[in-house]
Amino acid sequence: MVHQKAIMSSIGIPAQELVLIKGFYKIIKWVQTVYEFKDFDPNNFSDVLLVNADDMDAMDKWRKLGGKNTANTIMISDEEQKFKDTISIKRPINVKNFLDKLESITATTDLTHDLYDDIVSESINILVVDDSLAVHKYLEHKLPLLCKNRIEMTFAETGNEAARKVKNNMYDIVFLDVMMPGVDGYKVCKWIKANSVAEVIMLTSKSSRFDKVRGALSGCDLYLTKPPQDSKLKDILEKRNKKIQSNNNGFVKVKKTISF
Repeated sequence: MVHQKAIMSSIGIPAQELVLIKGFYKIIKWVQTVYEFKDFDPNNFSDVLLVNADDMDAMDKWRKLGGKNTANTIMISDEEQKFKDTISIKRPINVKNFLDKLESITATTDLTHDLYDDIVSESINILVVDDSLAVHKYLEHKLPLLCKNRIEMTFAETGNEAARKVKNNMYDIVFLDVMMPGVDGYKVCKWIKANSVAEVIMLTSKSSRFDKVRGALSGCDLYLTKPPQDSKLKDILEKRNKKIQSNNNGFVKVKKTISF
């Protein structure tokens, strides 16, 4: 099957609703358009812009756009407010209603993005949480050599910084150290697993059985000691790629959000 690709961004949509919207594509396989979710940037084009019509700040940002860099706007509100040249959706969001409206948009909109089929390799988004620059450089060099997918890598040096990044971005894999300034890796792991579907790989110099048990109890998917073997890293990347492909080319990655 060949899919159209569309860029979707949002202004003021609560994190829980974004989880719901992105989760639709985990369970629905017949949707013809692959939506790539990106953070809102008034200077970048969006095929579909979701706006929280009940949020004054969000509405101010939308009005300032003046229709620029946006092909279609969907207003989401408690009372289904009507605005010129937009589509309105009333909360709570219904999966069929939402997807039907999206498909009606893409059926009448010329998407400027490339078409691609089901076997296209998705990029793998990785967050490395470690206060060691050497570890950052090592993984930045090593991982692209072990995987056919494009690797998009972000770095954080503390648990708090990692939490902020996970709140605002979608990651497939998080490589997480244990000993860091501030919050330790075990607590950070628990938080990430509660707020994301990312796989958490503990990557640490702590190799005792007790430490590995603590890692398992914190919810990590795998516990590796430094330096990691190439075969282990390659296996992690290949398994993640298969998971993305099994989700119909990784239409979207779901994120939950709770307080830290």
